[in-house]
Amino acid sequence: MKDKIVTGEITNMDTGETTDILPFYLFRGNFELNTLVKILRIQSFFHREDKSRQIAVDCLALDSFGFVFKLTMALTPKCLDEQKKILSVIVAGKILAVRGDYSVLPDNEGGISILDPTYSALPPEYSLEEVEKIFRINNLADKNRLI
Repeated sequence: MKDKIVTGEITNMDTGETTDILPFYLFRGNFELNTLVKILRIQSFFHREDKSRQIAVDCLALDSFGFVFKLTMALTPKCLDEQKKILSVIVAGKILAVRGDYSVLPDNEGGISILDPTYSALPPEYSLEEVEKIFRINNLADKNRLI
């Protein structure tokens, strides 16, 4: 059991500040989130220290009843070509179907995120016009949602 308890430290590479990771029991339940997302913002990173790549995507997503929630997609391309391919498909304003393992953290620690999801164009059974309208009207955080 102890091998499933995650502990350690994390260091901010900009400030050098080191913080303890609160111990938690890692349980991979293979639970998936399957949703439609509207891409808001994309950030792409190359980490020189370990030569890894990361793409962080801020989205709005729909739950099973059409309510809108914030979602972050974290993608980890293995090479520059894969990164370019992802960035050619995932662009601001686009609506995609996504599916993958997810985690739910407090909002100040990242909120709901999905790691390396599969993604595809809006399935044909959905109308792009209707889905855009759902995102606009049901986004309760947008004060202009009914205009």
